[in-house]
Amino acid sequence: MPFTLCMMAPGFHSSASFLVLLGCLFIVPESGAQRPVVTVTNSGNVQVFRTDTANLSCSFVSSVPLPVYTVSWYKLNNDGSQEAPFLVYVTNSPVQEDANRLAELGLTGRVSFLPDLTSITIQETAQPDTGTFRCEVDPIFPGGGVAASVDTNLTVVCP
Repeated sequence: MPFTLCMMAPGFHSSASFLVLLGCLFIVPESGAQRPVVTVTNSGNVQVFRTDTANLSCSFVSSVPLPVYTVSWYKLNNDGSQEAPFLVYVTNSPVQEDANRLAELGLTGRVSFLPDLTSITIQETAQPDTGTFRCEVDPIFPGGGVAASVDTNLTVVCP
């Protein structure tokens, strides 16, 4: 099913007889197009001393090019359940931070994406940072793919 996104010129209203368009983006799935299969990996679990910086790696490969995708980071609850992500990157968009979730986790001002926009760094680690973090990659376009994720266990050691 084709999808069309159009923008009207400012100050003009649509009517049956007059429509001024700035441009349209037509997204039409290719006949027989492959659905993306995404594989997400990390470099293993991480152990750091309290107040050190922890780098949690995440990388992915896709069976087809992904012009639009999201990378979301979660910290799992002790029971393994997942709540809202604390960081999200959408291709070619500013990083989105969930201020409430960051505050709940005690990560405000201490976590950010690394330049690859998939891995993260946590500065000034503290004992409560210990836990399981999840990196999830979701192929947005082309559609039909399934999100994939990898978990990293972070252990903060108090000397």
